[in-house]
Amino acid sequence: MVKLREANYCNLKLLLIFLVVYGHWIELSIHDNEFLMIQYRTIYFFHMPVFVFLTGLFLRGEGDCIRQIRRLTPIYLICQTGAVFFGTDIGEPCWILWYLFSVCIWSILGALWFRIGHNTLAWVLFPLSILAGALAGYLPFLNRMWSGSRTVVFFPYFFAGLLCAPHTPWRNHRIFGIMAGITALAGIWLLSDQIPADFLYQATGYGDMEHGFSLRLFCYGIGALMGLFLLTWIPCRRLPFSKAGVDTLPIYLIHAPVVAGVRLIPTPWVCCVGLSAGLIYIVYRTTQWSGSLHGIISQPGREKRVRISRNL
Repeated sequence: MVKLREANYCNLKLLLIFLVVYGHWIELSIHDNEFLMIQYRTIYFFHMPVFVFLTGLFLRGEGDCIRQIRRLTPIYLICQTGAVFFGTDIGEPCWILWYLFSVCIWSILGALWFRIGHNTLAWVLFPLSILAGALAGYLPFLNRMWSGSRTVVFFPYFFAGLLCAPHTPWRNHRIFGIMAGITALAGIWLLSDQIPADFLYQATGYGDMEHGFSLRLFCYGIGALMGLFLLTWIPCRRLPFSKAGVDTLPIYLIHAPVVAGVRLIPTPWVCCVGLSAGLIYIVYRTTQWSGSLHGIISQPGREKRVRISRNL
């Protein structure tokens, strides 16, 4: 059976994976260019939080979680084994691989939630997950090793995805979405200078930061507000490039070695925009053999039954 995914989610995932690629492309230049630093910080406030939210949103049951684990575990082990040969610590997921490792952990927790969870319990567990993420910065053993810090800190976004319904009529809340977006951008403009760029990776503890706890709560707020803005305003129509957002995992994996090598060549940021889009297009076209397994519906709610794809 053809698996259908609503076009708004495909469009949103394509935007997010573009920001992932573009953010990695300009990463080496941000400390020499204030304009790039502003872009970089803004992107990192929300792109991975929203991506993590969508990952949880597409898991609709215990079976989905188990299939996600079975799919990603071999990919992670193969890629991490290769990285170990180049000197990476076996217990520290190499660069972008942290996400695959964390998704596997979250999926295990998701499977447990679908087995024993209850909606009333979520009102307790969700705030506790946010509190745990904010307190994680005080625990020195939660760091890059085994993706400990990121797994805990980003988990509330994943849990929020599990709790939300995929067919939520986001467009009905556009007024709240625009208010959320304006508030988020104002918050970023006012406080982003107080937050080091590497803090937004959520990969290490607070160290000597005086207000680490408050700043992490601030990051949660910005991620939620920007997520609401994007969900309510992303186009719901099937666009010519929408299908590239159905399965972004190949783009996520393949872009890393390409960008790591090419970004060593000084490139104007405008060219990085084109290079990021071009790389996504090339990877999509070369992995299109899997495209026949998927389809997209343009208007949410028109189909009687929609099977949400389990791809990242």
